[in-house]
Amino acid sequence: MDDIDREHPRRRRNRDIPPDRASDIPPRSRPLPNYDRQDRDTPRRNYSSRSQRNTDYLRDRHVLPYDDDEDEYESRPRRRQRPQSPQRPRRKRSFLPAFLAGCTTAIICIVLAAAAFVFYTLRLMPGNTPIHIPGLGGMHPFTQNNTQHVTLNALNQLQVCDKVGNISVTVSPQATQTTVTTQKTVQAASQNDANQAFKQIIVEVQPPTTIQHPLTCSHFATASASSQPPGTTLTVNTTIPDSNDISSDNANGVNITITLPATLLQTGPNRTITVESSVGNIAVDHLTGLFNIRGSTGNVTIQSADLAPGSDIETGQGNITFNGLLFTPNTSSSSQQYYFRLSSEKGSIDVTLPDTTNVALDASTNSGTIKSDFNNQIQTSGGGASYQGPLNASAGNPTSTLNINVSLGNITLHKA
Repeated sequence: MDDIDREHPRRRRNRDIPPDRASDIPPRSRPLPNYDRQDRDTPRRNYSSRSQRNTDYLRDRHVLPYDDDEDEYESRPRRRQRPQSPQRPRRKRSFLPAFLAGCTTAIICIVLAAAAFVFYTLRLMPGNTPIHIPGLGGMHPFTQNNTQHVTLNALNQLQVCDKVGNISVTVSPQATQTTVTTQKTVQAASQNDANQAFKQIIVEVQPPTTIQHPLTCSHFATASASSQPPGTTLTVNTTIPDSNDISSDNANGVNITITLPATLLQTGPNRTITVESSVGNIAVDHLTGLFNIRGSTGNVTIQSADLAPGSDIETGQGNITFNGLLFTPNTSSSSQQYYFRLSSEKGSIDVTLPDTTNVALDASTNSGTIKSDFNNQIQTSGGGASYQGPLNASAGNPTSTLNINVSLGNITLHKA
């Protein structure tokens, strides 16, 4: 086949048009493509839509005019954005769990500290059996008891000096002789250590022996029995190493119990009774005389006792209970003032006296109340109370004064 036959039919037909008629032919907006010469390796067009493909097809077939301004490249299809899920609000942490955990820890610490304090206090208090928890080790309480019989013809003077421990002095109608019972209490890790500690605690009773060490009472430094007839003075003195440091693990003590027969108390209120304990309770029953009772930490109880003028009962931290009589002179003297004194820095004072007691009352408390069964007109000021005047207005002119002073505590007066 020749080249003419291989050409496009329209081209062959246009070639046959005479030159004089060529101007009548309208110009083409676009030359016909030569499909036969088109590179077969040209990649096929990609259409984004069917309408675009049809449009190009019609343009290639000269059905539609070709627009030179139209972009020949295909536009990329827009990427469809993925709808974003709504972002959840960030959850705030609550402070309540941490607050509750902190409170729980604080409560546990406070309970443990309180339990340790109570355990330590009970372990050191004289007269009480210290608590020991098995398995914890450490110091344990050990006690040693001893009883001595003392021969006395009468009792004109009683001196009991103790640093750490309870003191009890009582009169028993059933007793036939004077007995002094002591109980040493030490803190030790073993029985051998306790035995060594017992040897260091010295308890002296005169008679039958003689006091060799200075008295631990603050009123006097030596036993003053020389002014009394033989066999009429009883002195009990204790010497405890490291007794000044009562908060240490070596806080040892001695409890003293003195039992007197009633036959020794034939004389009146001329005897002198001196009892002192720095740490511990003091109890005196059925005694008569000039009382000098002093305690630093502990309660003082005086029952069925007769106090001579000049008696002084005091404690630093503790309660005072008195139930008995007050010996008062029949006539007053301008040169000498008779008094009875009861005082406590921190504690209550409870006094029971007969209705006929004729004394002037001088009572005061800085922080507390005063209650009286004797119909006294109590004055109150701030947080305290006071009264100055006769205890019993119908008893006559008082010849002695009863001083009751409390810094922090209450005062109560009862009729027997």
